[in-house]
Amino acid sequence: MDRTTKVLLAVIAAGLWANIAVSIFRPVAALGQSSELSDIASEVSSITIDLSDISAGKCGNKKLC
Repeated sequence: MDRTTKVLLAVIAAGLWANIAVSIFRPVAALGQSSELSDIASEVSSITIDLSDISAGKCGNKKLC
């Protein structure tokens, strides 16, 4: 390999190591704030109600039922 290729590969390798080092030293913020959890809970509740309606034969969507 010529010198330019070696330099480019070294720069790419250094960039990859730097990317790993950043993720180790600066942890990612955790997801799951209370507002997001309540939104998920309301969506799950809505899905549960829809599924119970479908299983009881009260489906309003003609394409689905």
